[in-house]
Amino acid sequence: MRGVVAGGHRLGRGVVRFVVVALAVLALAMAAVPRAPAADRTAAPPTPASQDEKLAQLLRQDPVYVSDQLPRSVPRSWQPKFAALARRTGVPTYVLVLPSLLSMDDSLLAGVHDRLGKPGLYVLMSDGSDLQAVAFGVNADADDAETVATFSTPYDASPLRLFQTFVDTVREGAAKAGSQADALEARMDKAHSKDGDGLVPPAYISDDDRDNQSFNTGALMLGAPLFVLLFGLYAIRLLRRRRRPAPHLLAKAPGRSGRLRTSLPRLAVVVVAAALAAAIGLIAPHVYDQTLDGPLVRPTHADLSARIDRVAAGLAHDPVYLDPESPSPFTGAQLTELEHRIAAFTPGQVYVAAVPMDLDDESMADPDAFLTALHRAVGKPGVYTVADTATGELGVDSWGLKLEPYPVPESITDIPVHDSDDHGFPQRYDRLMTFLGKVPHASQPTDNANDTSPEPLDDQHLAPLFSGEFGDGLTGGAGCVLILFLAVVACVALGRRLARARRARLEVPEAWTGLPSGVVPPSEAPAAPSAATLRRWAQHAVDALVAEFAAGDAAGRHPAAYECLDAALLLVDRAPNGRIGEHLAPADLVAAIVLATAGQEEVAGRSVKHVCEVNPLHGRATGRRTVRPAGRPARQTWVCAPCQARLRRSAADLADRWLRLPAKHGTTPYEQAPGALPHVSDGIAGLIAKVKEYAHVQ
Repeated sequence: MRGVVAGGHRLGRGVVRFVVVALAVLALAMAAVPRAPAADRTAAPPTPASQDEKLAQLLRQDPVYVSDQLPRSVPRSWQPKFAALARRTGVPTYVLVLPSLLSMDDSLLAGVHDRLGKPGLYVLMSDGSDLQAVAFGVNADADDAETVATFSTPYDASPLRLFQTFVDTVREGAAKAGSQADALEARMDKAHSKDGDGLVPPAYISDDDRDNQSFNTGALMLGAPLFVLLFGLYAIRLLRRRRRPAPHLLAKAPGRSGRLRTSLPRLAVVVVAAALAAAIGLIAPHVYDQTLDGPLVRPTHADLSARIDRVAAGLAHDPVYLDPESPSPFTGAQLTELEHRIAAFTPGQVYVAAVPMDLDDESMADPDAFLTALHRAVGKPGVYTVADTATGELGVDSWGLKLEPYPVPESITDIPVHDSDDHGFPQRYDRLMTFLGKVPHASQPTDNANDTSPEPLDDQHLAPLFSGEFGDGLTGGAGCVLILFLAVVACVALGRRLARARRARLEVPEAWTGLPSGVVPPSEAPAAPSAATLRRWAQHAVDALVAEFAAGDAAGRHPAAYECLDAALLLVDRAPNGRIGEHLAPADLVAAIVLATAGQEEVAGRSVKHVCEVNPLHGRATGRRTVRPAGRPARQTWVCAPCQARLRRSAADLADRWLRLPAKHGTTPYEQAPGALPHVSDGIAGLIAKVKEYAHVQ
């Protein structure tokens, strides 16, 4: 038994020694093998994919790719429309619709084709009127179709319409596309335009254009009728003033039918003005029939939230999100370093979204609005940043972290002066993480963000034509017409005054200016002289008769002439300097002319008993004849020789010779004037008696 036990102890010690030796050999073997983990630590981080490689990957999923970053101009929901047009080209067609700042590289399509490795017609479009096309291994005239589409489509048309023109040109064949392109280039050379400006008018008008249309409509709608109304009524008044007959020659007073005939022209002017206003109001909406200021875009809620949802989903797996449509602003090493610094930030998570910002995106290029929407989609506290890969701007906001409010230095957020392909984002994020690490901690979570919402969608509908500047147009049109009317009235009044003055000068016989003795009024004296003309005639006639009596004892030799002078002086009431006052009535001036002229006739030895009753300015009457003025009974009337000659035909021939005196409104027959002049029918002696009686009463 003891032997057995002893043998067992020896066996156990042998097993232990074997195990120890085996472990030692295994340890030596492991020490001799190279350490793989150490090699992994020194390996270079993977390099982010290039832009053309990422775009090629997108085209592998679908040959027509519409970016979700342009919902306000090219919604992603338009993708089926682009795809339907692409299928009409007849060749494999690959379409990329990207923000314009990401698609300016002419070599981008070649790089995408090299990565994709498939023949076809490659088209690159943006949110504007830019289109690039290259054909690789297919029978399609891409260059000429691109020229025709670019320069024959209005610059403000939608990208969908631009692509449709391109597709239609490709379908027409290379020959027709080439001829159209040559014609457009010839027109550009003739117009000295390098970019096709002016070849095709814009398809839409702006809000400013609509304001101008509203103003013009208002100005015409009130200005044109007001012009017709004012100038029409004024023209009628001028014509009637010229054609107005002597009131005493009317057959009878105008009755209802006469007043109606008088009012018809004015009524016609009012009707024409009203019809013109109504016509302008009806025609203007058909002339200015534009209703939109741009292509009608109606993005859906999914279009407006697609990019935010995409970025939020990416940030759920990685704190740094790189846009698949944009070149990466970070190398592999820079990206790894940024992720390490983010992981070491103890106050909370830092999120980086490297995406382009565009006026047509959901936020209208507002970093604060984009970050607000992104924070709501992610739903977690943290520092949210957006690196604008298009312009280089960097936006920073934070929510729910225990950090004191902090203003980020402008050297970090602003666009670098010396720009580069990566906009200096690696260095700027390094400074940002250093800055955030120095921000003092707070006892409670705070927000260091401007919570803003995206701008509302633009309404492409123009304002109604009869709104906006329409009221100002009404005021402006009326004001211009009134100013023009007043200017015309003033010019007409000035012209008439100058014409009256010239006519008055012509009406005064040349012999009167020298004040000779024996001067008599012309037998063809005007039928409607002006007050100024009568004043000058009276001045000359009275001064001539006064000069006769101042030369000697004419009063004793010509008592009848002295009576005429005495009566004439009573009428004119001359000032101490001998001038006749301007306040005298035209009837008194005519009576003074008649008496002074009769006195000169007496001095000359030709006695005057009666003067012409048709127009006393005609002078001596040669006989009496039966005159039957219109509307009055026939009577015996003293007439001069010329009037007597006119009576041989008919009494109506005297209508244009009957004396009319200027009145407040037009003229009036001299027989209806107050004073002594109507008594000229009683002869010179009767007129003298009435003048003295009239002067005594006065």
